[in-house]
Amino acid sequence: MNPDEIVDGYERALIGGVMWANSVKIPPLRPEEFFLEKHRLIWRHVLDCVGAAVPPALPMLTERCRQAGDDQVIGAVYLTQCFEEGTWAVPIHLEGYAQKIREAATSRAMRSFGQELSDQGLTRDEVEARLAAMPRSGLARTRDIGTLWAEVQRGWSAGSVRLGVPALDAMLGRLYPGDLVVIGGRPSHGKTSMLASIALKVAGEDGISVFACSIESSAAGLLRRLIGAQAAVRLTALRSGALGPTDFSLADETAAWLATLPLTLRDVADLGSKRADRLLAIFQADPSAVVMLDHLQEVATEGESRALALGQFVGALKELALRDQKIVILAAQLHRAGAGAEEPHLAALKESGGIEEKADIVLLLDYVAKRNPERRTDELDVLVAKNRDGGTGTVTLRFAPMIGKVG
Repeated sequence: MNPDEIVDGYERALIGGVMWANSVKIPPLRPEEFFLEKHRLIWRHVLDCVGAAVPPALPMLTERCRQAGDDQVIGAVYLTQCFEEGTWAVPIHLEGYAQKIREAATSRAMRSFGQELSDQGLTRDEVEARLAAMPRSGLARTRDIGTLWAEVQRGWSAGSVRLGVPALDAMLGRLYPGDLVVIGGRPSHGKTSMLASIALKVAGEDGISVFACSIESSAAGLLRRLIGAQAAVRLTALRSGALGPTDFSLADETAAWLATLPLTLRDVADLGSKRADRLLAIFQADPSAVVMLDHLQEVATEGESRALALGQFVGALKELALRDQKIVILAAQLHRAGAGAEEPHLAALKESGGIEEKADIVLLLDYVAKRNPERRTDELDVLVAKNRDGGTGTVTLRFAPMIGKVG
């Protein structure tokens, strides 16, 4: 039998089983992991039901598909067929079906990625080596407490990082593989500067690999940020090229130094798309220990609910961080400040629900001088709004916006 026909059967069994056993926990699959488009549409409605605390039973899914106009693609007859096939889908086997679906999705992604590498001119051996180095995903594994305790101890020294800002590090401690950090701020409040400063600390001082991705600006813009912060050269001069001999020499030497670091810079032109599924595939394929994304609200999602889709994307990133032992750091937009705006808060995160729920740490940046002329222009308040393993509060950091440096 064709492998695609096999996974089609698992997908129908999972969907039908979920409709029958609607009180069980829904396996953590993303719609993009399903092979058939109509199954992706159905699964989005299943997740919408779960998000609304409504059982994804046959009548509810049929009505949601009708309201969304998806009944032209799916139809009540097909949903009923899945429902009938779900009679043999034993609830305890649902995660097993999900495992098969994810394995098939991973295989398709690897074939696609391998073709891309081949198109870029890599030899067959080079393509196979890159694919062999890619992490494989799984839904479940069993480890006893002794194994977990040994894992905890290894984590004390392996791959953990500090942000390099003493006042903030004193509150947060270290970041560990599996952590997801959200850095929120209004426009021009230092989000990208904070990411650049962290990247310089992690890759430049600690020698830990960083994959920094911007879907808002260019990779060249990211490089300017890094050079400006490290060499103390004005960003406007780096952008226009109006550099004196001394500044040019500093910038040139810094660029040469950055080229030696385990640091990868990418933008939309490199990635090919802002789509959530595309970004997830690329983040999984890259071997870097730290992944940075600037910024979250630029991610393209599908589905009727933007907030739900973005929350699912963040949830998938958290799963990726845990499964592949990466540290994921996201810049996120806050709602623009109105007249007399106060300090930022969690509810000000755009599409905040799923973002703050999945994050281990949420830092909210507040460049107070923008609304209060009495505050110093070289100060940036950082509110630790969520810290899963520690305290919260506000620290004030040094900020040099002209060169894009924090701390």
